[in-house]
Amino acid sequence: MAPSRLLDLPMETLMMIIEELCLHCLSAGNISEHSWRAVHAIRQEALAALALTSKLLNTLVTPHLYHEPTGDWTLLMRTLVERPDLMPHVKSLQIEEGAPNFQCLEKTADGYIIMDALNAKIEERDEGAFGDYEEEDDIDSWGEGTGDDINTVEFLISLCPNMAHLDIALDYCGPRFTMIGDRGLPDLKDLTLGFMDTESGWDMSLISRLPGLAPNLSSLHCRAISGPADFSDKFENLTTLDLYMCNIETGVLGPILRAMPRLEILAFVAGDACISFEPHLSMREMQDVLTLHAPGLKSLLVDLEIGNHESVVESSDLWTSLNGLTKLEHLNFDYRCIFPYHEQQPITIVNGQPAVLPSPAPGRNLFVDLLPPSIQTVRFDHGPVVGGGGADGPSYSESVDVLLPALEYLSSVAAERFPSLRWFEITNAYRLKGDMDAIQSVMEAGGIQFVAGVQSNHGYMPCADENTYRARYV
Repeated sequence: MAPSRLLDLPMETLMMIIEELCLHCLSAGNISEHSWRAVHAIRQEALAALALTSKLLNTLVTPHLYHEPTGDWTLLMRTLVERPDLMPHVKSLQIEEGAPNFQCLEKTADGYIIMDALNAKIEERDEGAFGDYEEEDDIDSWGEGTGDDINTVEFLISLCPNMAHLDIALDYCGPRFTMIGDRGLPDLKDLTLGFMDTESGWDMSLISRLPGLAPNLSSLHCRAISGPADFSDKFENLTTLDLYMCNIETGVLGPILRAMPRLEILAFVAGDACISFEPHLSMREMQDVLTLHAPGLKSLLVDLEIGNHESVVESSDLWTSLNGLTKLEHLNFDYRCIFPYHEQQPITIVNGQPAVLPSPAPGRNLFVDLLPPSIQTVRFDHGPVVGGGGADGPSYSESVDVLLPALEYLSSVAAERFPSLRWFEITNAYRLKGDMDAIQSVMEAGGIQFVAGVQSNHGYMPCADENTYRARYV
């Protein structure tokens, strides 16, 4: 006979229902970032309603309600202070927006409960209970109450010792993870660090304590970095580093990679003048640093489309070969990595036509010399139309007549030189003047899927698309 009530179901079935409603337990990687909040809110409402139906279900459901809390951070802090038994159940925090505010705490009913616990934690920190700590002398120079607000965020993080995922927007001075005890954050696997100012960047010294506090961190996603690293310890288990809209200047990438000896996936999308007015490191420096400090790299994405650049970039500044990356399987890059360019002011006229002619131009060995034998998938962003310059932006030496022979030669030797290559995509391929069908036929005869892609604004591939791309073709 079928059970007439929910509580008549076997305990295993009840737990399956609860876990299906909990996004954290479901590990819903197929839910896009755009729709995650709406889906999460609906499921949280369902869990909350379920918790109200009986004492047993309340006991079973309540921990799941705190796996991925959102919304009123003040209420969350008060609950965790009053119910420390719930602290271990917080698995994920996304506090990049609407972070807890110190002044709001002072005005909130029962705010004294949080304030007393917060002040006690600050006193412990100042006495060295969480390791060496020196308060920034200028922590309030960015605005009244900045230090108080950072302390409030630090406190919230300290109340969640079992977090696996943290997504937070940093202020100019932190948080610096200064209220974490000796236990650290051993379960933290995925960390996303944004920045509260959309017209500036942050210094990686803000997270200098992280290697020791989060020894099992595997993925680090940083937005708007503009300052150097200062790591005395290493991220021993970090395999993924995502640098989005960042400005990595000369001499900065090496110290970052030295702290990540097991790095396998690196994505670098250069930031524009809103992050820093300084140009990023040269691609030749990147090539040398990657070969030296990231020899185990398996996936590399580089998008320089909107980054700040030197006015002149010659061949000596560019990639020549990634053969030192002997394990590299996936490469996603744009034209600025391999083609010289310079700004054209004033426009040079050659045979009555505007032109910029840096030399030497890349030859037919361009892709063959660049790619390591281990490569499996390649996505190359062809870039903007040649010409222009001045107010229209830089001009590029790359032309269809240069690129086409490089593709033809690659297609003729790919099966022999790159036995693992299965996918080669080039965006904006419609600009190439030549027999693309012949290139595609030769490629596909060797077991390589050749894709002549459409117009692309930039080469960056969002995380979800990258996962799909790699799942389909690798």
